[in-house]
Amino acid sequence: MPFWLLFSTVVFAAWRIQLVLGDPHFAAVDHYYEAAENWDAHMEEVRASAALGWSVHFQTAYASAMGESEVVFVVTDSGSKPVEGISGKLHAFHNAYPKDSFDPVLTESSAGHYAAQLPLRRSGVWQWQLQLERDDEVWKGDLKEIVERERKQAKP
Repeated sequence: MPFWLLFSTVVFAAWRIQLVLGDPHFAAVDHYYEAAENWDAHMEEVRASAALGWSVHFQTAYASAMGESEVVFVVTDSGSKPVEGISGKLHAFHNAYPKDSFDPVLTESSAGHYAAQLPLRRSGVWQWQLQLERDDEVWKGDLKEIVERERKQAKP
């Protein structure tokens, strides 16, 4: 009897550990501790980005269980004029699923508008980590925005 009690306790504990480690809800953001160690360098990047005077705004995107959704970011300078000719990287993840992340390349769709295709299957809060570059100028920043479910069109 004591053997089976001990054995079942160990098996149950191992099963729970495996369950927690495999669950995408219980995950730290990639490079979380590395970012904390390099906090001063990060703050210098934030100050340099603010000095550029660029503003980055997220345009509405909708979650779709059916496939890809387009995500668009609008980049303007301090005079509210579009910033053109940027190459950009995006690291995106749902706030509740940080292990399930995407790293698309942003492409310029029109003046100051930069787009990427992502499988936004979950509505809710998404984290957008951007790195935008133009010549020697580099802008880095984070945005948190809500992505809603795709609206269904009313039937006539």
